[in-house]
Amino acid sequence: MKKKWILSSIIVIALIYGLYDYHRPRYVELSFNSVIFSLKSDFENSIVVSMKGDQYNSRIGNGMFIGELSIDGDLRYNVKLTEEGKLYAGSIIAKDSNNNTINIGSVDVSHDLDKIWLQLDNINERYSLSEGYIAGPANSASEAKGISRMIYNGK
Repeated sequence: MKKKWILSSIIVIALIYGLYDYHRPRYVELSFNSVIFSLKSDFENSIVVSMKGDQYNSRIGNGMFIGELSIDGDLRYNVKLTEEGKLYAGSIIAKDSNNNTINIGSVDVSHDLDKIWLQLDNINERYSLSEGYIAGPANSASEAKGISRMIYNGK
């Protein structure tokens, strides 16, 4: 009888620890060699996109990533990405001169955090693009477009 009680206690403790470990935030620091490309021109430029922050898993509801997104070395944004099916998605927001919150871009990251796609007004302005996107990891515009398709197809 005592052995069954000890074994049951060990199993319960292991289950509680497993649940705790699954829901505990996991620190993530990633860097993507990416490409800026435009659908309206032949523009193509290499860029590095970095992410660092905490990934939260959830059995109930959506997981999320909360952290910082760094683009082109000097553009930094706080982001909160929510798990939506097979990807993490969110908006990049900033304050305008009147202290109003405005949406200046969007970011989608694969569920495994190994691919990224984003659109950002500041990048469009910096490189004089009307419809520019960033995707990675990629070395060319065609690879970047393929990464975009892979993210949306959940691969």
